[in-house]
Amino acid sequence: MTQGVPWHVSAFRLGGAESAEAELVGRVRELRARILFDRGRRPGFRTSDGGYADDQDLDFGAWHFIGRREARRWGT
Repeated sequence: MTQGVPWHVSAFRLGGAESAEAELVGRVRELRARILFDRGRRPGFRTSDGGYADDQDLDFGAWHFIGRREARRWGT
């Protein structure tokens, strides 16, 4: 663990599927799929075009927490 490097955590709740947050939910799903793909260990999270996807209906209405090294709002 690196000493002295702070983590910046943000939390947000996504609304319904037709909300203006559609791009944000797409980014959350891609991030989660990239982590779960684990360098090919779980190939089901890779799409045929080389992207990553983990579409879950539970994403809408759920809280999402993102930890970053840089102090900026996730999704901007």
